[in-house]
This record gives sequence, structure tokens and C-alpha cells, in this order.
Amino acid sequence: MKLSVKIIPVISALCLSAAFVGCEEISEDERYIPVEAVNPVRGVLIEEFTGQSCKNCPGGHRAIAGLRQQYGKSVIPVSIHASGLAYADGELGPDYQGFKIPEGDSYYRENGSNPLPNAIVNRNSGTLNVAQWTAVVESELKKPSTLDIEVVAAPAEQGSRTVDIEVTLKSSSDVKGSLQVWIVESGIVSVQQDGDEFIMDYTHNHILRGVVNGLHGEETAVTANVFKTLDYTYELKEKWVPENVAVVAFFYNGSGVVQAVEAPLSISAD
Repeated sequence: MKLSVKIIPVISALCLSAAFVGCEEISEDERYIPVEAVNPVRGVLIEEFTGQSCKNCPGGHRAIAGLRQQYGKSVIPVSIHASGLAYADGELGPDYQGFKIPEGDSYYRENGSNPLPNAIVNRNSGTLNVAQWTAVVESELKKPSTLDIEVVAAPAEQGSRTVDIEVTLKSSSDVKGSLQVWIVESGIVSVQQDGDEFIMDYTHNHILRGVVNGLHGEETAVTANVFKTLDYTYELKEKWVPENVAVVAFFYNGSGVVQAVEAPLSISAD
């Protein structure tokens, strides 16, 4: 599909930035490869750094889709658009959304500003290229966790864009760390470079849209066998489709992510 005239200047400017921000090549034999079945015993967080002007990033998106298909919601991907190969909303004009937010760029810089696409699994893997994702995710899925997380999220009232979020933690042992709560959205149609082609109706999934409780979450401690509940409110932006929104919550410490969950926004029928 050809690039429309309207956004050629934007794409051109960002393609020039590739000289400064790398975009990692992905060979055919380095993409998602099915592995033997495992029985997931926990949620595994994948922080995928990506961009709309990164020609190899759709290879990462396809790898994520394969992992999600194989392991279901035990795999919790969050696509973080960052670097000079990503667009902030408004940079593509009124017809196409961009997904770069300041927090995403901060996470990208904190993790070394490595060439896209790359990912970090459960915050204990270091930066991984696409070929490494499957093996690391499989290994993490097999590790038990002492912590359970339950998330309930719904509009504050019928038709409201203010979302009430309740996160409940329970552990079989005392644990300290930080709880991070994010808003993600899937099913967003916008532009994406894929190889040498610019696809104008590409569907973007698991996009980091908002950070609910601070860049690094909030420190908290969970006492063994005692429920701990934390409540938040968050205002959805007008462009976001509530039916496609989910809340990702994860608890992490110096050892990495202890547990992670994803919960869709509960929308009551009219």
C-alpha cells in the first residue's frame, strides 16, 4: 500500500532519525518459533519497545501475537512506543494516531536506548532481541509465584470516562516491592512501517496508553495471607475506545516481576 501524500513529510523526517536510533534486522529464522507446551503457573510481563517508523518492528509484533496465541493471557505484552522511530499523537495529523508518550520514552532511556525492536521479560532478562523472546518467556512461565493479583476496573458510572481501578494483592509469604498500574489499548488502526512498505491501516495492540500510579509505581509491602487492596481512578482520553482498554498491574522488586495480570475494562450494557 502506498504512502499517502499527507504524511510523507512526517515519515521522511523520522526515517532520517534512523541514522541515530537503530532498527534491528530480523531474519526469517529468528522470528517466532513454536516450542513444546508448558503449563503456565504465573503471568509474564513483556515490555516490548517498538515504533511506527521501525521497519523491523512488525516482526516483533508478530512474535508477540504468536506467544499470546500459544500461552493466552499468561503472557502480558505491553508495546511501548519510544525513540526517534516513534510518533507522539498529533505528529501524524488528524487521521492517524501516534503512540509515543513521555513515560514510554523514559522507560526506553532507562533500559539503554537499544535498537528497536527489543524487549525486557519480567524485568530480569536484560534487553532481548526477538529471537530470544520465546525461550525466556517459556522459562519465566514455569517459575512459581507466591503472589496473587486481582484487578477490577470499570467506569465510575454509566457512560463515564473516569475509570475506577481496584487492585488486590495476596501473598503466601511477606513480600516488599512496587506495584505498577498501566492502561493499555488494543485494536487501534494507524500507520506502521513494515519492511519497505508503509501500511496505513495497520492494527496496533497492547499499546501503553497511560501510567496510573507514577513512573515506577508505588512501594508497598504485602503481609503473608493478608489481602491488601489499593484503589485508583484514571481518566480515559477521548480517542481511546473503552471496549478495547485493559489494565495491566504488576508487582516487582530487585528480583524482577513477582506477578503480573491484565484485566479488561468492564463495560456494562446499556
